[in-house]
Amino acid sequence: MVTIAALVTLAGLAVSPQAASAAERTIPAAFHGEWHARLEDCGAWDDSFLQISASEVHFYESESRVREVVVNGPHEITVVFDMSGEEQTWQASYQFTLSSDGSRLSDSGGGPPRYRCPTG
Repeated sequence: MVTIAALVTLAGLAVSPQAASAAERTIPAAFHGEWHARLEDCGAWDDSFLQISASEVHFYESESRVREVVVNGPHEITVVFDMSGEEQTWQASYQFTLSSDGSRLSDSGGGPPRYRCPTG
């Protein structure tokens, strides 16, 4: 198994001292759920798949455990992960931003916006 020791830091993740003091280890419930680039893909395992829970985030080919969450505002968080996938491990940071109605999610990874899949 290959271990990548470098911390991946993505552009635009600087947070204010006030936000940094609000660091936690739990992703707020407003961000939880299954997300896809197209609603038609909900329930499928494709390259836009994203599943967020309180302590884990699962991408298409990797999964992660939350190390730290900084709540930047009601619709924006920065998350530091311990990630693994394709026989590698690494640490990464992502900033997730929700639309005002909570139906669309953007991330600092540069992928397309994702839409919240219906539950039930």
